[in-house]
Amino acid sequence: MNGVFSIVFSLLGPGAGQVFNGQLAKGLIFMLLFALWRSFFLPLFLRVFARTDLRRGLKIIYVFNIIYMFIIAGAVIDAFYFSYSARGNFLFAFISVLCVRGAQRSTLNKNIFEMLCGSPLFFYYVKPPRKNNSPS
Repeated sequence: MNGVFSIVFSLLGPGAGQVFNGQLAKGLIFMLLFALWRSFFLPLFLRVFARTDLRRGLKIIYVFNIIYMFIIAGAVIDAFYFSYSARGNFLFAFISVLCVRGAQRSTLNKNIFEMLCGSPLFFYYVKPPRKNNSPS
């Protein structure tokens, strides 16, 4: 049963499954990668390799999104693999999910992204604006 809980926690917030299993350092690494991959590492990489070239920038965003999916999948697989020898801690895992989701949402800011990237071209390709579906 711990395996199911580890998978659920890792899907909600990568790294939380590791915290559930008692692997705090590994969980922190997954959490930092998840929270900062698109909001910190991607704009710095775009600044270095594709400051004004939209085509190259879109390729970099595509590769970073694939790596982002591998980070999430790696967290889920690792949490499941180590779940059977661990004692689960629901409270720490739940708090970890809340923290990592909040950090991921709050760090992906348009102004910070453009400042790190050095160009206003790429932010809306990473996080498109929400459509307003309210009736007029």
